[in-house]
Amino acid sequence: MEHEKNETPEQNQSRFLRKLVGKEVLIVFLDGRVVQGVLSAFDTYNLFLQREDGLEVAVFKQSIKYVHAAPAKGE
Repeated sequence: MEHEKNETPEQNQSRFLRKLVGKEVLIVFLDGRVVQGVLSAFDTYNLFLQREDGLEVAVFKQSIKYVHAAPAKGE
Protein backbone atom coordinates (compact mmCIF):
# COMPACT_ATOMS: atom_id res chain seq x y z
CA MET A 1 0.00 0.00 0.00
CA GLU A 2 1.39 3.37 -0.96
CA HIS A 3 1.78 5.95 1.79
CA GLU A 4 2.33 9.62 1.30
CA LYS A 5 5.32 10.90 3.23
CA ASN A 6 3.49 13.35 5.51
CA GLU A 7 0.06 11.70 5.52
CA THR A 8 -1.85 11.79 8.82
CA PRO A 9 -3.64 8.66 10.11
CA GLU A 10 -6.96 10.31 9.19
CA GLN A 11 -5.82 10.94 5.62
CA ASN A 12 -4.54 7.37 5.37
CA GLN A 13 -7.89 6.02 6.61
CA SER A 14 -9.86 8.22 4.21
CA ARG A 15 -7.74 7.09 1.26
CA PHE A 16 -8.32 3.44 2.17
CA LEU A 17 -12.08 3.89 2.61
CA ARG A 18 -12.48 5.90 -0.62
CA LYS A 19 -11.16 2.86 -2.52
CA LEU A 20 -13.88 0.71 -0.91
CA VAL A 21 -16.89 3.00 -1.54
CA GLY A 22 -19.32 1.19 -3.83
CA LYS A 23 -17.76 -2.20 -3.08
CA GLU A 24 -18.90 -5.10 -0.94
CA VAL A 25 -17.10 -5.06 2.43
CA LEU A 26 -16.98 -7.07 5.62
CA ILE A 27 -16.87 -5.15 8.89
CA VAL A 28 -15.67 -7.08 11.91
CA PHE A 29 -16.70 -5.61 15.26
CA LEU A 30 -14.62 -5.62 18.44
CA ASP A 31 -16.82 -8.43 19.82
CA GLY A 32 -16.22 -10.58 16.71
CA ARG A 33 -19.60 -10.11 15.04
CA VAL A 34 -19.53 -9.41 11.30
CA VAL A 35 -21.75 -7.36 9.01
CA GLN A 36 -21.50 -7.37 5.22
CA GLY A 37 -22.77 -4.85 2.69
CA VAL A 38 -21.85 -2.26 0.11
CA LEU A 39 -19.98 0.70 1.59
CA SER A 40 -22.04 3.67 0.43
CA ALA A 41 -20.32 6.48 2.35
CA PHE A 42 -18.25 7.36 5.40
CA ASP A 43 -17.56 10.36 7.59
CA THR A 44 -15.39 11.12 10.60
CA TYR A 45 -17.28 8.80 12.95
CA ASN A 46 -19.36 6.39 10.83
CA LEU A 47 -19.38 3.96 7.93
CA PHE A 48 -22.65 3.65 5.99
CA LEU A 49 -23.61 0.32 4.46
CA GLN A 50 -26.34 -0.88 2.14
CA ARG A 51 -27.06 -4.49 3.09
CA GLU A 52 -28.30 -7.14 0.68
CA ASP A 53 -31.67 -7.24 2.49
CA GLY A 54 -32.14 -3.54 1.65
CA LEU A 55 -31.41 -2.27 5.15
CA GLU A 56 -29.20 0.83 5.33
CA VAL A 57 -27.00 0.87 8.42
CA ALA A 58 -24.63 3.31 10.06
CA VAL A 59 -21.73 1.70 11.91
CA PHE A 60 -19.79 3.67 14.50
CA LYS A 61 -16.07 3.49 13.71
CA GLN A 62 -15.25 3.12 17.42
CA SER A 63 -16.94 -0.30 17.41
CA ILE A 64 -14.91 -1.66 14.47
CA LYS A 65 -11.98 -4.04 14.79
CA TYR A 66 -11.23 -4.06 11.05
CA VAL A 67 -12.73 -3.64 7.57
CA HIS A 68 -11.85 -5.43 4.36
CA ALA A 69 -13.23 -6.02 0.89
CA ALA A 70 -15.55 -9.03 0.77
CA PRO A 71 -14.32 -12.01 -1.20
CA ALA A 72 -15.93 -12.40 -4.61
CA LYS A 73 -18.99 -14.65 -4.56
CA GLY A 74 -18.02 -18.25 -5.12
CA GLU A 75 -14.59 -17.95 -3.49
